[in-house]
Amino acid sequence: MFELDKQRIIIIITLLLTTAYSCNNVRNYLVGRENYVECDQKGFVPRPTKSYRKYKKFRRSTGEQELLKLAQSENLALKTYAYWALIEKSEIEYLEIFEKLLQDTSEVVYGCGCTSSSEKISTTTYFNYFITQPPFYSPDGEPLERLKTDEKLYKLDSLIVFSELQEDDLLWYALDHREFTTKEILERIIELAFEKDNEASANYIKDNFDKESFEIYKQQILSLNTEKLTDFGKELFENLKRKGI
Repeated sequence: MFELDKQRIIIIITLLLTTAYSCNNVRNYLVGRENYVECDQKGFVPRPTKSYRKYKKFRRSTGEQELLKLAQSENLALKTYAYWALIEKSEIEYLEIFEKLLQDTSEVVYGCGCTSSSEKISTTTYFNYFITQPPFYSPDGEPLERLKTDEKLYKLDSLIVFSELQEDDLLWYALDHREFTTKEILERIIELAFEKDNEASANYIKDNFDKESFEIYKQQILSLNTEKLTDFGKELFENLKRKGI
């Protein structure tokens, strides 16, 4: 009996040590990337990346409180992967986490598909969540209904729309895959287009202007006081007015 218990203890200790070693190896690998992160598949002919496999291990083995600490890391790769994991794992705090991240100007080199580009960590976090929720597209490339109804994406998109972004790449991406019906969000999009010279919002309004679901906002736009609009807003207004007659 004693020998059996001893064997069990040895097995348990070995497993714990192996797990700890494995977790440290994963983290050391991610830390070694410094400021380069990768999504699931990379290359002109996309193939699974080693770093993303390591990241998935890291995500599974790291608790939320520790991830919150790692999200403050000076190592940008580790910081980015910590934010990715927080958004994917969190159920309650992720909105506050993402809102804070939107104000972060840190950039990493983000390798995904056949491109690598310098991106804000918030952008990579959004993209990574977006592309890990397949399938979002039908065989002919049309967005599927799930894309419109994914609650977490909807909330992330709402935060993007209301954040004071210095550049609109992330906002453009959020608007490009969504049809908003919420009054507050649509009014914010109108404000961005006509008063903040935001091209992504202007493009969203033009694309949706003739849809039945947009009719109430169409009338609201056509009754705007042009005296308060920017030059960009006035030009957009005139284009839409001609289209709306």
